[in-house]
Amino acid sequence: RTGVTPQSKALTPEQQKIQELEARIARLEREKQI
Repeated sequence: RTGVTPQSKALTPEQQKIQELEARIARLEREKQI
């Protein structure tokens, strides 16, 4: 498959941290909408 998977080990530690932060932000935004 072409494309990057969220859990790809090819990502740098910085990219992994960014994705984790984005996931947290998405949760916070959903909670605010409720």
